[in-house]
Amino acid sequence: MSRCRVVGGAARHLVYYAAWLLEQGEDCDAELFNAKHVAIERGLDSARLAQEVFGARALRASAPIERLTRDLHHLWAPAGTADVQRYRFWQTATHKAKSSWSRRATTA
Repeated sequence: MSRCRVVGGAARHLVYYAAWLLEQGEDCDAELFNAKHVAIERGLDSARLAQEVFGARALRASAPIERLTRDLHHLWAPAGTADVQRYRFWQTATHKAKSSWSRRATTA
């Protein structure tokens, strides 16, 4: 369970950093895509580990692990699946993105 806490803290740091850059008005698409991708992937890994540790008890509808797993699966939708996130991250890394979402979000 300590692994879950460590990766959760790292994901939280990425999310806070990306949000801070966005608030500063910086072009931070890569950081936003990376933060979302890492947070969801590591969250799902931690949920799977917790399900292995707690067994069938983790699958009860009233269990926090089941709710978190369900919520994590639905977080992909607003910004696309993992493949879409990786593609957009590649676009920003290679400077092939047509426009900057973070620039549009801070000027609106």
